[in-house]
Amino acid sequence: MKKLAWLLSVLLSWSFLSPPARSQNLFAGLFRAASDAHAAWITSNWGSGPESFLSQWAEFERNGLRMVDFETYTEGAVRVYAGIFRAGNDGHAAWITSNWSDGPDSFTKKWEEFEKGGLRMIDFETWTEGRARVYAGLFRAGNDGHAAWITSNWSDGPDSFTKKWEEWNQAGLRMIDLETWEEG
Repeated sequence: MKKLAWLLSVLLSWSFLSPPARSQNLFAGLFRAASDAHAAWITSNWGSGPESFLSQWAEFERNGLRMVDFETYTEGAVRVYAGIFRAGNDGHAAWITSNWSDGPDSFTKKWEEFEKGGLRMIDFETWTEGRARVYAGLFRAGNDGHAAWITSNWSDGPDSFTKKWEEWNQAGLRMIDLETWEEG
């Protein structure tokens, strides 16, 4: 049970194919003991009206909650957005865009800007919207050591994901989020 206390509360969802070619969403949640304020909001309405994801997110922030996990998935042809919120009054930001690295509003430039401002990415998500890949990052205040590694190489050679993971683990860095996706 003590090991569970160190895990971040994370909502995960994924789809897998079950026989024959029938897709089904699965949901997994990690829980830990806590007594702080918290909330979750799950809806297919991104930004229209008071019940939208964006409106509820803003309301939670006004009430001292910060999103610590963001997920998105599809139910049939409908995109659903899910957020897990915990108490917090620290600096925070989020950036969601389909522009990875081109110009001042790209994901990588905003990431760099947020880090220079003392924010650390705590959650990263990516998905496709039509033909575009979308990137989302949640950031919270921090001045601790941190790193990120994105590669298609899981375990082959010195630049593989598993080698970086091992190297950074030995340097005192612990993974707090893992995202996988298919390119191409």
